[in-house]
Amino acid sequence: MSAADPLPGRRSMAAELSAVGAILGIPVVVGEHDDWELGAHGLRVGEGWYLRRGHGTREAAALAALQLWEGPRAAVRFPARERRRRALEGSRPELAPLLGAVTRAQSIAEILTSMPGLNDQLRTAVQRSLPSDLSTLPRHLQWAALVLAHGVDRAAIGTVEDRSVLEEWRLLHDARGPLDPLRRVLAPNPEVSPLRRLERSLALLLPSYERLLERDAAELGRTVLGGSDRAELSLHAEDRLGSDDFAPSDELSEEHMSESEDDDAQEVGESDHTAPELAELFASEHERFAETVISTPIPEASRLFDAAVRFAETLGIPDDGRPELGEASSAGNGGSGAVTILADYRSRAEELAEAIDGVRALWGRVISHRIAPRRTRSRSPLAEGDELATESLASTVADTLAGERQPDAFHRRVVRPRLTRNAGSTDYVLMIDRSASMSGVAAESAADAVLVMIEAFAAAERDIVHAERVAGIDLELDIRTCLIVFDAEAVVLKPLSQGLDDSVRRRMHGEVRSPSGSTNDAAALRAAADQLGIGGTASPGANGVSRRRIAILVSDGGSNDVLAAERELRRLRAAGVQVHGVGVGTEDIALRYAPDGASITDARELPLALTRIVEQELG
Repeated sequence: MSAADPLPGRRSMAAELSAVGAILGIPVVVGEHDDWELGAHGLRVGEGWYLRRGHGTREAAALAALQLWEGPRAAVRFPARERRRRALEGSRPELAPLLGAVTRAQSIAEILTSMPGLNDQLRTAVQRSLPSDLSTLPRHLQWAALVLAHGVDRAAIGTVEDRSVLEEWRLLHDARGPLDPLRRVLAPNPEVSPLRRLERSLALLLPSYERLLERDAAELGRTVLGGSDRAELSLHAEDRLGSDDFAPSDELSEEHMSESEDDDAQEVGESDHTAPELAELFASEHERFAETVISTPIPEASRLFDAAVRFAETLGIPDDGRPELGEASSAGNGGSGAVTILADYRSRAEELAEAIDGVRALWGRVISHRIAPRRTRSRSPLAEGDELATESLASTVADTLAGERQPDAFHRRVVRPRLTRNAGSTDYVLMIDRSASMSGVAAESAADAVLVMIEAFAAAERDIVHAERVAGIDLELDIRTCLIVFDAEAVVLKPLSQGLDDSVRRRMHGEVRSPSGSTNDAAALRAAADQLGIGGTASPGANGVSRRRIAILVSDGGSNDVLAAERELRRLRAAGVQVHGVGVGTEDIALRYAPDGASITDARELPLALTRIVEQELG
């Protein structure tokens, strides 16, 4: 083979691109073509796209990782952020360059946090896409390019000569002191959801972008409709920037757009230049910006989003159970992959906050009932009081005959908490089917249901501790939880004896989303019995408090051994355990676990179905 033959290099690039897809959990098929296509069997990746742009093998791999990260991965993992971005681009197409730059800059920060080894190659690839002279771009596009450039190189402002752009840039930084606000909104933050980070970025960057856009339009003799004063379409004020300021769906975006256009007609009167016309004014510049500065071979965004979600549901691509680059060696010592999994878990928990609070509120009622005062008799008879102590009559007579002036003959009416040792303290055991058939939407919904239950119970336990501290009493109440996943065998992810910590959260986030094998529900029921002390391996009332024991099994039906599962079910119920079964898309579980069996047709109803069981058991 001659030295000029490019085939060895092509094979190396194909291997690198395939490896990148495997690491991110996105199956890719690499070919020599230039285009990328999203089909039923995954992404067809064209290495020719990189070769035409002069990217070497390692640089192409780093850039492909970024494009997969901000494209298919984000579409599946962060759908709320993707929907918000699509809605914004639909209602205000002139914002597309800024949205693209912000999304890419945030994706760069995210991927370098998880894959620091890509740092040099990725920065080189991104800088290659930026024009050497930003003055060739309109001012508002210079601003968008600066956002991206700043994400890879803080010295990027040195490439700007336009005075108005420089003034906006310095205003952005000088007004907020020595901190770098742009870095803060672009960098990943485990405490802030991806959607909220996008909103914060726009709150920071959009005012300057709009002012520069207005200057560019003015130079062309056109007026920006309403300018920065338009409350409906402007996002200038940071205190106005919340989830309700962005349409959550295309339907809402269209409705919002039509209302805004009506208001604009009244405000501006003779001017009829709408935001879409403004985008058309710079259509060629925006298209060129998209093809160079934020270039990507990924298919068109809206089609990608819909197809990627269908693809994930079909093949069961896990949300974040798949290890990131370097996690295999660092997960045990708090490496970057583990941090990413935990960050995504917390992001999902934030999205499910309303459901978590709903279950927590059920336990809040129990706590409130227990600490609510009630009038009752004092426990000891007193010399004076409200009610005669009939059980003390004999001793009162004796004391009187003995010369006692004030024998204890009365009970006083006092206020006490409603304490009881017979209701409240509860052990919950969740058994989740993760067999091969529980994939896609079923796996994701099961993971959501687990997250809601475990986090809600942990929060309720904290509420109990707080209530005891404030009231100064022992409520004689506590909650313990156990999580078991099962396929061909059962695995205890969280024992009853272990609290909820980050290591448990990381395991929960990944294990439920890893469907494989058959359905051994008998093993799950046996493990639940062991955890509940039915068999001598644990104490059902370790603190002396009478406890209720509730087990909930979630499955899409079928069993390795129906007879063995029935035996284990009878053993649990004979020991006083309340066992519920929830079938996903099947009547099998409802019949086998009757009278406490139920079935749902849509897996996305799982969190609500488990909440109803908790409410039923709490009465």
